[in-house]
Amino acid sequence: MVRADHNIEDGSITVNSISVTDTRGLDVDVSVRYQINSATIPQTIAQYGSGLGEMLVNPNVRDAIREIIAHYPAKIIPIKRAEIGTQLDKLVQSKLDGIKGKPLFFAGSNLRAVTLPQKIRANITKVQEARQQAEQSKQATELAKQEAHRKAAVAEGAAKKRRISADALAYTRVTEAKATAEAIEVKANARAHANKVLAESLTPPLISLKEIEARQKLYESTSLKIVPENSNMLFVDFFKNSKCT
Repeated sequence: MVRADHNIEDGSITVNSISVTDTRGLDVDVSVRYQINSATIPQTIAQYGSGLGEMLVNPNVRDAIREIIAHYPAKIIPIKRAEIGTQLDKLVQSKLDGIKGKPLFFAGSNLRAVTLPQKIRANITKVQEARQQAEQSKQATELAKQEAHRKAAVAEGAAKKRRISADALAYTRVTEAKATAEAIEVKANARAHANKVLAESLTPPLISLKEIEARQKLYESTSLKIVPENSNMLFVDFFKNSKCT
């Protein structure tokens, strides 16, 4: 279907709307500007009269639109408007320039609107929704991976901290045990050294002196004393300052 509105301004004629529906139900609406060749006006009017646009412009524009959009899948035509518009200008100009006698000149076109059939729009909507869902799912998966990595890092950090604490505690205990053992060893060595010094200091004269002192203390005691047999002291069976009975 072709609809055309004419507007004559500054010597040019604008066809405000040429609407074309292709076999897929795709609607394309364009506007076209052209000028009549002043050198051939008498012949043009004589041949075409007032139906110049309907007989020459509209059919060529309609054919050009259908030829161009036939090469594009319907779903991508709305996003290829600039490309399609450029091709439309070239093809319409070629067709108008090819008319015998060149009765008019092409001045430009504008791809005003592209309307997809309801079924195609619904399919595009489904595809877009599916892509959005896929992207959301991808983002959710990525977030889940990041969260899993974060938790793994936290767990690893906690485990590492526990290992460090355990190692530190074990080291402390080993150090304390070692220090205790060393202290015991030092104390034992000191005791052994003291005993050795004491033993070395007990010379025979000193021992004799200590025996004499012991006898003196024993003699001065008022109780009964028993002297070991292996000593040089005598058995004393009396009380000092008392009579024997």
